[in-house]
Amino acid sequence: MEKQKLFLDFDSTITNSIKQIVSLYDEDFHLYNNYEKVHWTDINTYEFKELKLINQSIVLDYFDDFRFFQNLEYMDNAQEVIWKSKNKYNIVICSIGRKLNIKYKGIWIKNHLPYCDFIGLKLEEDGKQSVDMSDGILIDDNIHMLDSSNAKTKII
Repeated sequence: MEKQKLFLDFDSTITNSIKQIVSLYDEDFHLYNNYEKVHWTDINTYEFKELKLINQSIVLDYFDDFRFFQNLEYMDNAQEVIWKSKNKYNIVICSIGRKLNIKYKGIWIKNHLPYCDFIGLKLEEDGKQSVDMSDGILIDDNIHMLDSSNAKTKII
């Protein structure tokens, strides 16, 4: 019997992308006079508006920055849950990003989760509707991505 597919989002579902963006911000801007330290748990906007010295363009550049992937951490318990799920499910990591971001995610996944498949989608696609998830489960932190998918089961 074929295993059911489990589709997992990458950013802020498997990995703590918010913490890593804040870390890069701290590294790059801590010497500026108007810099204010922000804890990653205080980020409440998709655009990282809480980081006053950067804009959306810089945030997107951080996601494409090789440094982003160097010390990227798993979300709490994600690594263990994925490991324990690999025998029950065909795990597919499905993530959206710009070209360089998708390339680096693929490398990171190959090095850290080699038993998982990876589907990288272009940022311009604006959703995961192009991936047939009709027989699977999707776990994602973004309600728009859940709404745009045809996954049988959707978990936020």
